[in-house]
Parts: sequence; structure tokens; C-alpha cells
Amino acid sequence: FVGICNKGLVKLKLRDFEGALKHFDHAIKLNDKDYVLFNDRGFCKSLMEKHVGAIEDLDKSISLNIDNNAYAFNNRAFAKMNLGDYEGSERDLIKSLELDSLNSYAYKNRGLLYLLINQKEKACEQFLKSRDLGYFDHYDDEVDELIEKYCN
Repeated sequence: FVGICNKGLVKLKLRDFEGALKHFDHAIKLNDKDYVLFNDRGFCKSLMEKHVGAIEDLDKSISLNIDNNAYAFNNRAFAKMNLGDYEGSERDLIKSLELDSLNSYAYKNRGLLYLLINQKEKACEQFLKSRDLGYFDHYDDEVDELIEKYCN
């Protein structure tokens, strides 16, 4: 089971979303009570722009562990944002940051949300917070690019 999950994560990291999804689907057949697995599959679906399916998986992840699931709330916020549910996205980002106030990814997503609703100053505050919390060290240079594009 763990090997299958890890293969899915490697495929996800390599941006082989179809391959990742196959591994996550297989792992869920073996254990449909693993909230992290539903989060990972939901995140993968979101990156594939399958946001409705992503929300279904992230809802499942949250239902399995509502009290310690900051990443599922953050990932669901991203999917909702991409579907135009900005209020739902904001609620999920608030919850994500309540559960983990150091989540640089949630601050980045909140910045993206603020850009979509034409609150550039608030967006820049979120991007700077994300950068200060080490977004680059954990992920990539997207936040630096957003700061360069919108905040200078």
C-alpha cells in the first residue's frame, strides 16, 4: 500500500498526472479510509483541471479528518477558486490557515484569490507572507514570479 502511494506521489511530482491518478485510485481501493490519500488524489485532479472531482475527494478527506487537515482545506479552496466559488474558497482558506498558520501554499492561494477579486494590495501581502514562510524552499519559484509581476 505505501509503495503504491509513494509511486503516485512521484508521478505527481513529475507532473505525470494520469500515472499518479492510477496509483491513487489503486491505493484507495486498498484503503478508502486514508484521508491523506484522498487529499493527494484531489490535489492531482485539481492540477488536471478536474475541479469537481477534486472537490469530491477533498470533501472525503475532510470528512475523514476535519480537525487536522489544513492541506485538504487549502486544496479544496484552490478547486473552488477555479470554479468561481470565491466565497467558498475564502472560507476554506481561512480554515486551512486556522489549522496551520505557517502554510505558505495557503497564503499563495489566498493571494491568487485576491487577484481574482481585484484586491491587488491584499494579494501582494499574501504573496509576501508566503515567500517569508519559505514557499520557494518547499515548492518552486511561483510566488517570486507573482511578486515580481504584481507587487513591484
